[in-house]
Amino acid sequence: MQIDPNNLKKLVQRQIFVDPTTEGVLNMRIMLSLVQVAHASDLSDQKKQEVFQLILVTALKLCGVWQHMDRYNKLEDELIKAAHENPIDESQNQPVRLATAQNLYLDLDGFLVQFKSTLDHMVHILHFTFGLPFEALSTFADYGNKIRTQLARNVSGMNKQPAGELSKFIEQNQQWLKEVIDLRDRMNHYKSGGIGLDNFTVFVRKVEGKDVLYTPRLNDKQTVREVMKIIFDNLVDFVEHFMGFAMLPKLSKFGLNYHKTDNPRAQRWQLVPMAVIEKLQPNAKPM
Repeated sequence: MQIDPNNLKKLVQRQIFVDPTTEGVLNMRIMLSLVQVAHASDLSDQKKQEVFQLILVTALKLCGVWQHMDRYNKLEDELIKAAHENPIDESQNQPVRLATAQNLYLDLDGFLVQFKSTLDHMVHILHFTFGLPFEALSTFADYGNKIRTQLARNVSGMNKQPAGELSKFIEQNQQWLKEVIDLRDRMNHYKSGGIGLDNFTVFVRKVEGKDVLYTPRLNDKQTVREVMKIIFDNLVDFVEHFMGFAMLPKLSKFGLNYHKTDNPRAQRWQLVPMAVIEKLQPNAKPM
C-alpha cells in the first residue's frame, strides 16, 4: 500500500484495544506478549489473524473483570466517606437505619460473570494449536476437567507432552478456580442459598467512642474488595500461562521461557530460538 503524505485523509488508523488498568498489565502481559508468541508460530496467516482476534476478545473480557472491580472500589470509597460523616451512635435513642449497597452486589456479580466468560473464551486457543474441535471447547466446564479430558483423549504424538503440561497446570490451579466459580454459581444460580444482600452494607459504628468501619465481607478474614483483587491477579496469571502453554505445539523455531518478575506490567513469556536451546541442552524439548 502506497501512502501519499499529501493526502492523509484517506488513511484510516484504528485503535483496537485500550487497557483500563493503571499499570498497563493487560496490554503488556496479554496483548503484546501473547500476540508476539502467536506471530512467531507456524500457524498460517489466516489462523494467526484468528488467534489475534481471540487474544483480543479474551483481553476485553479481562477488561470487563477489571472494570467491575474498579467500579466496586470507587463506589465503596464513596460509601465509606459518607459513613464516616454520619456514624451510627447507639448511645443516642434513635432507630438505626442501614442502606443496602446493592450496586456493590451487582458489581461483584458482574465481576464473577466476566471471570467465567474469560475462561470460556480463552479455551478456544486449543482449537488452533492442539486441533481440538470448537464444539468440544464451548466452556471451561467442571472446573477445567472437561478440557483436561479432551487433552488426554484427543492429543497424541509429539503434542502429548505439552498437553500433559497444560493439564497439570490446570490441575494445580483447580482449587482457587473452583472457589471462584462456586461463588459465581451462588450469585447467579442461587447455589447453596446464594449470597445475602444484608452482607452488602457499609457503615461506621461508634464503639467505646471510636469509629469502627464495616464493609462487605465474604469470610471472616477478607473483605469483598480484597478477594476481588486476588481473583483478578490470579486470573491474569492463569490466562497468561494457559494461552502461552497452549501455543507450544505450533512453535517449531522457538521455545518459551517464563520470566517471573515483581513488575506487574513486564512481559513474562520470552521467545527463545531453538538453536540457542539445542546448544545449551541438546535433545531437550523446550517449555
